[in-house]
Amino acid sequence: MNTRQRYLGLLLVAALFLAGCATTKPYDYSAYQQHPPTSILVLPPLNKSVAVNAPYVYLSTIRVPLAEHGYYVFPVAVVESFMKDNGLSDPAEMQAVPLARLNAIFAPMRRFIPRSTTGARNITWCPRLRQSS
Repeated sequence: MNTRQRYLGLLLVAALFLAGCATTKPYDYSAYQQHPPTSILVLPPLNKSVAVNAPYVYLSTIRVPLAEHGYYVFPVAVVESFMKDNGLSDPAEMQAVPLARLNAIFAPMRRFIPRSTTGARNITWCPRLRQSS
């Protein structure tokens, strides 16, 4: 048994050595470097509906569709906490910040401002996409 264990141990070391020498083909990032994703800043929506948690439900779901369309979305929770830490606690105040100031802080290529209105039985979100300059 002792020689058999040595043989299996040697075989295991040889297999690990050969597996460690395997090379992988590097990923081609040329298409990404030629067309980098557009960054987008999502601001908290104005809530004009009767649903108290509607803005938070919206903010938790808006990031995925925008990212699937090729945008780099700034983390919504981080942006909101940054604004609150700097004295802007209301979404109306956050949306009133001039584009030049947002560009100086975040440098987004676009700014996404969702507006909420109430329908008969549901909440309809009317987004506006603004080009930052």
